[in-house]
Amino acid sequence: MVVVAMKAIKYPAKEMMVLRGHESNSGKFLHLFNLLAEFDPSTSAYLQKLASIRSGETRKKPEVNFLSPVNIRRLLNTMKDLVVKSIREAIEQQGAFSLICDGTQDASKLEAEAILVRYLEVHNGRLHPTERLLDVFTTGDTSGEALCETIVAMLTSHRLDVNYMIGQSYD
Repeated sequence: MVVVAMKAIKYPAKEMMVLRGHESNSGKFLHLFNLLAEFDPSTSAYLQKLASIRSGETRKKPEVNFLSPVNIRRLLNTMKDLVVKSIREAIEQQGAFSLICDGTQDASKLEAEAILVRYLEVHNGRLHPTERLLDVFTTGDTSGEALCETIVAMLTSHRLDVNYMIGQSYD
């Protein structure tokens, strides 16, 4: 069932689609999960068990719900950690990367900053430039000092060596 959940997360992520809707029981992830469950007997059985619990008189919640927002967030964070690890390994292999920081004000009037890295990857014996989103954060302080502290802390938390940074770009 976890494999089905991962596939239901990976496809919308590759297509740059939003995973969840405005309610915890809607969105692309759950629709895709339900579709994929048609082809996986254990996942289908799990969904049937959840449906029978919801339709029962007591409507008692299951002890563990693999589809709860908290558990899906845990799965997303684990998948993010694996992607960042892959990015870090590629950067370590080449020994260099460039940092890109771009921001815009979000609906809550905070500055939403996206941190990207650009580095070279080897495919079929040839170098190709690669640009990957590393992290996103919000801040109320957009001073150079505050952004620098946050970016360095984020790079450190992802165990990216700032000595490998050969370029920086900011909006």
